[in-house]
Amino acid sequence: MSNLPVDLPLVSLVIPLYNEENSIGQLFAELDSVITRLVHYTFEIVCVNDASNDDTLSAEDIALGYKGGWIIEACFRRMKQTGLEVRPMFHWTPRRIEAHVKLCVLALQMQRAAEIRCGLPWARIAHVLGTLKAVRYRCESRTIVQRTKVAAELSSMLKILGISVPKQILAVEEAPQAVAAA
Repeated sequence: MSNLPVDLPLVSLVIPLYNEENSIGQLFAELDSVITRLVHYTFEIVCVNDASNDDTLSAEDIALGYKGGWIIEACFRRMKQTGLEVRPMFHWTPRRIEAHVKLCVLALQMQRAAEIRCGLPWARIAHVLGTLKAVRYRCESRTIVQRTKVAAELSSMLKILGISVPKQILAVEEAPQAVAAA
């Protein structure tokens, strides 16, 4: 038997829009304030732009909205792959959903800041940063954690991003029995 809650009822709001350029922001702000209080429902909002001749909601705005949401989720997925122990994700309370969204936006902001500072696409930045690894060696009664060699490109990128190069030896740990024997 699954311990996940049953699906919440879906409420679809279909909103016809005609020359609403000056009021659409207020409409969505008010909708958001109402919807966030109704935690026992899932909402979908369908906006129908009924041939407006102003800038109510262009097809480009709608496409960018979907693309923005996709980019934020993709950033969060990448952030989860960095070793942060944040999965699996099942959010059912407003507080946790809000935290998830804020982490997604934080991931996007970090990606954008890195792209702007480096003047490179995120894929290239992630590839270069991905060359930095921590390696754990176990030898007799000691464990040593050491970083990999920092290439010139990585060193330059870390400097541009304002991140110090990690020290060569990150940790040295004695096994518990070796400490007791000493």
